[in-house]
Amino acid sequence: DYSHFCREQNILNGIFSYPGDCTLFIRCSSLDTIIEPCPYGQAFNPASGSCQNDESARLCQGIGQLPGQTTVQTYLDVSDHCRRSNYRDGIHSHPYTCEVYLKCVDYVTHFLICPNNTLFDPIPRGCVSSSIARPCNDAIAQSYDIYRACEKYNLLNGFYPDPIRCSNFIECHFGVTHYYECPDGLHFNVQAGACDLSDLVDCSYNFKFTFT
Repeated sequence: DYSHFCREQNILNGIFSYPGDCTLFIRCSSLDTIIEPCPYGQAFNPASGSCQNDESARLCQGIGQLPGQTTVQTYLDVSDHCRRSNYRDGIHSHPYTCEVYLKCVDYVTHFLICPNNTLFDPIPRGCVSSSIARPCNDAIAQSYDIYRACEKYNLLNGFYPDPIRCSNFIECHFGVTHYYECPDGLHFNVQAGACDLSDLVDCSYNFKFTFT
């Protein structure tokens, strides 16, 4: 029963997939849980946070979980990812799944779905057979351990980016990980090691960052 999902998970606002039924989605509004159906013939696509045609139905389950969410699969809204990440025109990896990739045009985010049995490969910047595809975003796996990154990777004291969220970062202090979020309108600048105006930050450095 997910009728109290938003309050139980302490999620103020957001849109999330409904476990086990791709034709439904969960909308959180001021901690209230609203379960809504997609229009007939459509399925919820967590990559875009919206209902789309049946082709997207295979995407509504199994993409992955964000840190701290264990009872239901949840996703940050990436519908404006190109603008928020300051991506220039071109093809980019999706931050949560290799089955979908992004096309940025004038900072507008377009979602493209790889054909069945293929995944997005960041080297040729296209969809290739899933048997040979490279990981489209190393940060996907790393992000789940972000809260223990300093200890796990034996990082020196200092500030490091969150490889999935451009506005977040960690501080390592003698092996202890402290997790922070920049104030509104700011992103973490990897080169400066501090929060900076979002227009001055190229988030691709954050998403490409590896701790090893």
